[in-house]
Amino acid sequence: PVCFRAKRRGCGPYSHLMACGPGAPGSTRKGRRVSRTRPHALGGITMTMNNETVLDKLQYLLGTLRDGEKGFADAAEHATDASLKSLFLERSTQRSQLASEVEAHITRLGDKPREGGSVGAALHRTWLNVRDAVTGRGDYQVVAECERGEDVAVENYQDVLKEADLPADIRSVVETQFAQVKASHDQIRDMKHSMEANK
Repeated sequence: PVCFRAKRRGCGPYSHLMACGPGAPGSTRKGRRVSRTRPHALGGITMTMNNETVLDKLQYLLGTLRDGEKGFADAAEHATDASLKSLFLERSTQRSQLASEVEAHITRLGDKPREGGSVGAALHRTWLNVRDAVTGRGDYQVVAECERGEDVAVENYQDVLKEADLPADIRSVVETQFAQVKASHDQIRDMKHSMEANK
């Protein structure tokens, strides 16, 4: 049977094997509904989202970061200005480092990093194919494509941070990474606007 709940969450193709068995969140057992774990106080203890959902959020961000790593590398290849090339290569390295941090948490939680991140990330690709988008065009077009990619990266991080029941340690990591992604976005946005003004 197809797991529509797993598809909606952007799980991988085999996630339903873990997510939809007896006793899984939302399943029934002897006529009683087994609810998903949500934050609530129980004897002074705050409950958070289940491990599977946390992993899906991390896989989602991993796909976003790997997209950015490749996108910035392609942008550096096609930029003609030396300072732009240097900036884009630095950002590609940054995304690689952030992705490695996310991968470490995925491994710690008992899963394997997915090559393409989650299905959800695939449906919200951070970058178009930069090579196709900017070949034969100027540096402005390269910067504009980078800004578009950063727009989606910011949105993806905001989507994860909207989860009120995200565990505190994971939230701290995501917030720290988001600050770096947002600062990069703002710099590239301002750069594009400056190039527009000087046309």
